[in-house]
Amino acid sequence: MNENSQKQKAGNGSTNLQIGQQNNTYVNGVTLSEVRELIADKIPVVIGEAKAATEQRFSELLKVLLPVLNKPEILSGLSLPENQAVLRLVAEQVTGTDDINDYRILSEFLSQRIQNNGDKVKTTNIEYAIRTIKDLSDEGLLVLSVVGCFFHFTANALKIEGVLQKMNDLYAAILKGNHLPINNSWLEHLDLLKTIRINTVVSSPKFEDVFNEQYSYLLEYGILRGSEQHIEALKLLDSEKMTHLWFSINQRHPEYLLIKIPSLEYIKNISKSPVDGTPFTDSQKQVLSKIVGMYDSKKETLNFLVDKIKEYPELSEVRDWWNQHLSPGFQLTQMGIVIANSNVHQMNPDLPPMIEELS
Repeated sequence: MNENSQKQKAGNGSTNLQIGQQNNTYVNGVTLSEVRELIADKIPVVIGEAKAATEQRFSELLKVLLPVLNKPEILSGLSLPENQAVLRLVAEQVTGTDDINDYRILSEFLSQRIQNNGDKVKTTNIEYAIRTIKDLSDEGLLVLSVVGCFFHFTANALKIEGVLQKMNDLYAAILKGNHLPINNSWLEHLDLLKTIRINTVVSSPKFEDVFNEQYSYLLEYGILRGSEQHIEALKLLDSEKMTHLWFSINQRHPEYLLIKIPSLEYIKNISKSPVDGTPFTDSQKQVLSKIVGMYDSKKETLNFLVDKIKEYPELSEVRDWWNQHLSPGFQLTQMGIVIANSNVHQMNPDLPPMIEELS
């Protein structure tokens, strides 16, 4: 320990750890020094060589936690006793794991727990996840993260190629050159930890079927140029003084036109026109929805989508793995989603929470 280490009196049943001093930040009655002392004094008792190992683990955990603890909103949240209890719970996990990645996920759990204080459903799942992470295998974490992204992230792009690229990049960040497990041992492991719910009655849907349904809008041909629908769509745009530049040519089928939006949900949230920057009204949103509803029934085939997926290596690997493990079917529990979300989010803090859109 460094020269600035401070002595601490260990409580009953705890290990006395020396922690270097930091800035004595004060927020709502809680100082950073007090927070550090709180968690150091509550590590479960260990003796002999295990004590030195625990001190080393705690030191590593603290390095990961400090950036989180230095945030004013986190220190402010720690003025509440329930959040202090969770901080102690996080610190106690060092006796069960020496994995730095586990510590990063634990720090994300702590942040999410404080941010969601008062929501008992979310906080209960987070606290169970804190106790579970030390028992979760690397391949189990990999599966949860991949499946979580598969079902609970939506990528926004103007073309299907943009969606596939974003999802490929996301899977590449999760896999980090590792491969998904070949056998099914992870299935029972995750079921035992209550992070998935197995359904032996039905199989899971194929990877491409989920993509085909989720991004169906980007696989449609659009409106045939010069058709009655095209003429009617132009009249609708004119009625709201909207530029015809909302239309773009379908590069795969140049005789068709598409509205420049990344998803149907996007229309509801437009505040300014991405075409000319003007404020957007509800009536203009209705015009776009009507035009999209006028699209031709033609769309790309499932074989087209499969061929496209094969152009992206990580996406193709996940598809192959997924389609080989369709039975028995399973879904992530809320705790499984919490773990997957925290792992993915600590890799890329700019990502939105799962079940929201990946822009």
